[in-house]
Amino acid sequence: MSDAAANPQTFRATDLVCTLLSTTRKNWLSMFVGGLVVLLLGLLVLLVFGSMSFGSLLAGGVDFNDFRRFADKMSPLPLLREAGFASLPLIAIWLAALFVSATLLAIPTQAGLNLVRTGSVSIAQAMGKSFGRWFALGLAFLLMQLGIIVLEIILVWVPSEFNSMLGVIGNIVNTIVVIAISLALAPLLLVILDGSGAMDAFGRSLRLTRGHRLSILLFALLAALAVFVVILAAGVIGAIAYFLLALILSDAVAGTIVGIFGALFALCFYSVVSIYFGLGASLAYTRLLALDAGSDGEQQAGD
Repeated sequence: MSDAAANPQTFRATDLVCTLLSTTRKNWLSMFVGGLVVLLLGLLVLLVFGSMSFGSLLAGGVDFNDFRRFADKMSPLPLLREAGFASLPLIAIWLAALFVSATLLAIPTQAGLNLVRTGSVSIAQAMGKSFGRWFALGLAFLLMQLGIIVLEIILVWVPSEFNSMLGVIGNIVNTIVVIAISLALAPLLLVILDGSGAMDAFGRSLRLTRGHRLSILLFALLAALAVFVVILAAGVIGAIAYFLLALILSDAVAGTIVGIFGALFALCFYSVVSIYFGLGASLAYTRLLALDAGSDGEQQAGD
């Protein structure tokens, strides 16, 4: 880690991004293997819960025209009214999916924390730790999601029932509020994985992020920008490769070759990215812990 990143007096987003990129470059293979496991688990969960959700709604007499109406009005209220009692199993499915999703999201986060603290991804340990804390993780996510849903009902769903433009304006306001909440609770997963209960984790997260939320936002934007640059570069390389291959091969063959390599790249890239963002969250978390410990030390010295 750089000297600036190790300095407990500052949260320097640019230095943390440099550390993130350097650590990713050195550990890309283990990050790929761990991220591939998480990606496959996520796809399996998406398939299972997605099928159950659609099946529940279709069994309640909701057709695809209703889904289109939901998308047009930006409000699920008509959809739930149309579903009637079919919405009850849908809510149960949503609750189960939320607990499972929280656990799956915690796996790359714990893997990133392992990488920061021990120098190893240790995906098996990360999975064991995450599944061991599944209830606290799910409960925290449930409470946060309920709060966000209440905001969305007030700011988006109800206005969109009266006027679509009001729904658009409310959606913009709601997005800003949700981003602010996400920044304030950024280390929530890591706090729980470190042993805090679901309720205590909210207060702990708010304390750790106080005064550093804009820096956390900058760090997240820079980390996402690095991912975007790689995607853009891959797209340019793919386009050039297709152009050169098309000079000597048919368009169909050139497209097939580029498509195969593109799919392999996407699999490898998104597997690494899974742990990459977990690593970024862990770097920010350890920085916040150092800052919090430094402020506590200064306060005790002052007393």
